[in-house]
Amino acid sequence: MKKYALTGTGAAGLILALVLVIQRSADETVDRSKGERIVTPSASRGLEPAPVVAVADREENGRTPIAPAKVPSPVALPPEDPIRRLLQDVAAGRLVLDTNEEEFGTLDLSRSDVVPVIVRLWAQKHWAEAAQWAQALPESDVKSAALRQLAVLLTPFDPSAARQWIDTLKAGPSRDAAVESMSTQFASAYPEQALQLAEELPQGDIRDQTLTHILSQWGAQDPSVAVASARTIEDPALRSRALAAVATAWAASDPAGAGTFAVQEIDDEAAQTRAVVSIVQRWARKDPATAAAWVQQFEPGDLSNNTVEQLVAQWSLQDAEAPRRWLITLPDAATRDAGLASLARTLAQSQPAQAAQCAALIIDPSRRQACLAVLGNR
Repeated sequence: MKKYALTGTGAAGLILALVLVIQRSADETVDRSKGERIVTPSASRGLEPAPVVAVADREENGRTPIAPAKVPSPVALPPEDPIRRLLQDVAAGRLVLDTNEEEFGTLDLSRSDVVPVIVRLWAQKHWAEAAQWAQALPESDVKSAALRQLAVLLTPFDPSAARQWIDTLKAGPSRDAAVESMSTQFASAYPEQALQLAEELPQGDIRDQTLTHILSQWGAQDPSVAVASARTIEDPALRSRALAAVATAWAASDPAGAGTFAVQEIDDEAAQTRAVVSIVQRWARKDPATAAAWVQQFEPGDLSNNTVEQLVAQWSLQDAEAPRRWLITLPDAATRDAGLASLARTLAQSQPAQAAQCAALIIDPSRRQACLAVLGNR
């Protein structure tokens, strides 16, 4: 074997290198001991590398390590309130409204009941956008009011589109509100279609009132057709109210014909009285003497008394003396007294002396005293 001799400088360099290696190894050992503990593999496991066990994953110093905190599940945020967002958009000027309307300047954005007005002002600029927003609302009074506004705006401009839009609405109170509004708008121009639409409403007062209104509008245009339609109503009370509405509207063009129809065809006494009284009031504005001659044919009773009262009250606005002269010719005392009392009350403010004369002509003592007492209080 060959032997090599190291010079002094070479030996010193070798020693320095060995010192650095030993120091580095010691540093790594210290660093490793701070974070982990190395387990020497057993002989039975051969050369299989030993598992590294973190201190945090085992018991140390007799204490059970704290389990890692659970990450909370994401919480679903509540859906945004569409009404609040709408009001914010209006306040920020992000929503295009019809600013020419007087109501635009008086919008109180702190109140939710301003929403239907906003929808109308919005729809006047962008109807489809406003309709889409309103239809997405949950059922509520606000939604019903908003759909009413949309129906009012759309119907006059495009009736066929309005009807198609109604068919897209989900059944519920808000759709009923839109149907009522649209059928009312249809009444004067398209009464037949309006009736068909109103019949979709659920049974109740709103449906009855809507049907009666439509027939009233129709009666002013074509009384005979309106009467024929009203006669088909099955409910007796509603039929009487509908016929009364037609007769009252009919009176504008033919008070005598309308009055005769009301007396002959309306079965319900209350509805009949309301219709006849309304007809006579309208008639008396144009021709009180002819109206009085027609009323004088009535049999004594409540219908005659109520009609005479309204006739002389309307007549006296044109001529205070003429109705008094006519009243004293009536043969039935009760009807005459009813008319004189009505005339006295009407004249009490403008002509108190003539009012007192009328009261003095009343035959029934109790009625006369009651009338004079009323005049005295005035």
